[in-house]
Amino acid sequence: KFFVYASLNLSAAESPRKPDSPRLTRRLIHLKPSTLVVEDEVEAGSPESSAEWLLHSRMQPSISGRFASLVEDDYELTCETLIPETAARQVKRQQGVGHVLQLVPKEPSRRIRFLHVLHARRRGDEGSVAKAVLSPKGDPFRLTVEASQRTYKLILPPANTGAGEIEISRNDSKMLLERRFFPSGVLPHGREG
Repeated sequence: KFFVYASLNLSAAESPRKPDSPRLTRRLIHLKPSTLVVEDEVEAGSPESSAEWLLHSRMQPSISGRFASLVEDDYELTCETLIPETAARQVKRQQGVGHVLQLVPKEPSRRIRFLHVLHARRRGDEGSVAKAVLSPKGDPFRLTVEASQRTYKLILPPANTGAGEIEISRNDSKMLLERRFFPSGVLPHGREG
């Protein structure tokens, strides 16, 4: 297997749901062995609200442009923010948690999508990187990620319009997985899966 896909509606996590509660859908795509695509779609519950994205960590992250980096022991985690393109980033110390990387869009909006590519590697391993390219701008997102000698092509529409698609090839262009849809909904489980 080359990837694992999960889509979660986190709006229902609050029970009972209040009318002014935000709606949150999270899409996680693990591109094996060490890259994770995280997409959050947030709709604020009230007109005066705006969304922000947080990453909690024990260690203090460093920020360089659209990249945040965490180093702990022999490993490094990079987090590249692709959407929103313009956002204020800051690191705060939080009692009992450690540190929080806070990402606030410079253009507040009641509905916003956040798109991040996280990549874990051994500290100093310059050969293990994830290169992400988002093009063209707009919906659906068309994301290409090169990592672990593979090229992953993802099509990510808004969560309410579809699950999206994936295609995987080796860097020498040999196809590993033809373009296919991500699973959508709850699939039946039986002897074969």
